[in-house]
Amino acid sequence: MTFEELMEKDALREALSWYCHTLDSRKLDDWCRTFTADGVWDGGPIGKFTGWDELRGFAESLPQIFGPKPLRHSVSNFIINVNRDEAHVLAYLDLMQVGEDGGARLLDVATYDVDYVKENGRWLIKYMRTIHKS
Repeated sequence: MTFEELMEKDALREALSWYCHTLDSRKLDDWCRTFTADGVWDGGPIGKFTGWDELRGFAESLPQIFGPKPLRHSVSNFIINVNRDEAHVLAYLDLMQVGEDGGARLLDVATYDVDYVKENGRWLIKYMRTIHKS
């Protein structure tokens, strides 16, 4: 593996981490811009949202779905494949909710299956699937 490949993989890990941090801190404009302008978030039974307006509406609805307490998205076990300006990332998701005492409660486990494209030097989400398996 070349140094450049390692750098791209690290940039993709950071891109997915930035997705989590911006959503959890409710920086919704920044969160929307982790996607391409026509990017898709596909949560299966939760819904499918395309483009920044629909994505923002979905993100704004999260307190109604999960309650008002803060969420924490934690991703791990990355598998990353890069092909020039396109990439595919698989990562485990642990979704937690932070209680008033600072403790966390696990709400969900899933797998993120993400197609990225590089635009103007930044990795952006083209299509993100949240996969829930029983």
